[in-house]
Amino acid sequence: MKILKCHHTYLCTYKHAFYRWATLKLASNIKIRTFVLLIFVHAFPLITNGNPPNPRFTVFERAKTLDNGISVSWLEQTWDKDVLNQDNLKDVDFILLKHLGFKSIRLPVAFEFYENSHIPDGQIFSRIDKVIKQCRLYGFKLIIDYHSGNFNENNYLIETKNIIQLWLKLTMRYRHVSSDFLFFELYNEPPHMDPKIWNDAALAIVTAIRRLDNNRTLIIGASNYNSIYELSRSAPITDKNIIYTYHFYEPFLFTHQGAEWVGDQEATTGVPFPYNAEKFPAIDPKAKNTDGEKNYKEYPIDGNERTVGKG
Repeated sequence: MKILKCHHTYLCTYKHAFYRWATLKLASNIKIRTFVLLIFVHAFPLITNGNPPNPRFTVFERAKTLDNGISVSWLEQTWDKDVLNQDNLKDVDFILLKHLGFKSIRLPVAFEFYENSHIPDGQIFSRIDKVIKQCRLYGFKLIIDYHSGNFNENNYLIETKNIIQLWLKLTMRYRHVSSDFLFFELYNEPPHMDPKIWNDAALAIVTAIRRLDNNRTLIIGASNYNSIYELSRSAPITDKNIIYTYHFYEPFLFTHQGAEWVGDQEATTGVPFPYNAEKFPAIDPKAKNTDGEKNYKEYPIDGNERTVGKG
């Protein structure tokens, strides 16, 4: 997972195509580890000579401008009680990201958490406003991502309404911001559920936004945590101005090694990519009798670019 940490800011990169996993060390003690969030447009764009551009052509061209991109972990850090008092994206960060060749920024925001915490919308939106100004100044595209929601199979009727209300507020606030510059990602990683439930919810959210803004390009993933496999089985929404996204974390033993939120199965650290028998660590005792033990045993086969490419 390509994560860049600077003070309390974490970044993860995304691309339109797979690139080799890597680890980089940058100035100011910034470290990057890789992960891939892939974005694609459903249906190849067509344009006919003498006719107006096909809407798919527009969204296809917009999607290309998001490559290379980086996701900034800041406003979704619900575990940090002081996160709103911190100005984590500074001009020096934008200059560095520009130097590294990034072209777009994904900004995850824990909207529902802040609402439940009775934090005024204006306090959150003002921080987004500043990021918009900084992205314009330094020439980045921006994706606003609805992050850390509670949508699931049991509460989807209420949650869909809550998500719609938030997006209507954002749509009204930013409806005059260029659609070539600003993108909306409707919901990060809907959990495992009947895929039809999420598909119906996504359609309802899109329909609500379209009543106010027809030109904004929306980014949508599938259920089961933006699964590539779930997306491959899903029918596209009847809206041509959509980019479909999926998150790909394989080989999981490598990308999530040491990740506390996954639990003991990923306790084994120091896992190299690609697999190297001489550098491959012993399994951490905590990972035994978990899915991590299975992944550990299969890593000599799965830990290579050919296997990753099959995703």
